Amino acid sequence: MGASTSQERPAQPSLALSASATKIYYHYSLPGWPANTPMGFRWWLRGKLLPSDSAVWRPSKNAAWAQGCFELRPLGGAAAFAPGIYEVELSGPNDLREVGSFAVVEGLEGMMAQEAPPGGILVGRPVICLEVDGQGRPKTAVTQVPPSVRKLYACFIYDGAVPGTVLTVRWFHEDVEIETGRSELRLPAAAGQAYGTLQVDKGPLPVGNWSVAVYLGATEKPMAEAAFAVTEKAIAPAAGGSVAPAAPHAPPVGRSRAPAHSPAR
Repeated sequence: MGASTSQERPAQPSLALSASATKIYYHYSLPGWPANTPMGFRWWLRGKLLPSDSAVWRPSKNAAWAQGCFELRPLGGAAAFAPGIYEVELSGPNDLREVGSFAVVEGLEGMMAQEAPPGGILVGRPVICLEVDGQGRPKTAVTQVPPSVRKLYACFIYDGAVPGTVLTVRWFHEDVEIETGRSELRLPAAAGQAYGTLQVDKGPLPVGNWSVAVYLGATEKPMAEAAFAVTEKAIAPAAGGSVAPAAPHAPPVGRSRAPAHSPAR
């Protein structure tokens, strides 16, 4: 399953779609689901259920199994889609259910059209989320998280890479790097989507301003970054999610970031 701006089924669904799109087609192909299965469709943006009348079902004819797409339109007569992570649920009889997601990014065309920086790679702004889907795409995007969160993901798209290029993902609390969160990602393709994680093994996350940045190898100038906050006011994940046990706040262990790197506010 995946989204594109064409009603024709793409060989590979888009990792991200431009906010200027006037229609988005969410394609599905579900072997094991009977052909012509009546499909239910629900979608959310930032946790808010969106109107179902903005989605038109277009099943494929003469398919051997459930296959087709939902034509999605901007809400409320808007000219384009609001940026963000859209979560999707398809349902059928006998408790059949599939979930997925897609991203709508503002300024995507400009990012892809700009001249590649040294290293020949472009990196999109990370999306902070609590979980990813089976394709590594972000779900449950957040800008604030409670201290009880045990794991965070920073998902981003990239293009123009030489396969084997190494990107480094680094996490900061109040401009101090959490060194245990640093991860190196070896890119398998010229373009795609990747993510770094911050795993909390002991105690809660310290309250305050946080950021995550993506670097080319060991360079000190970030290629892309995003800010978020850890606050007691944020809503904790549902039961069974990534929640850490309560404990007194401990100061982060790390080192100050280089002066050239300051978080977006």
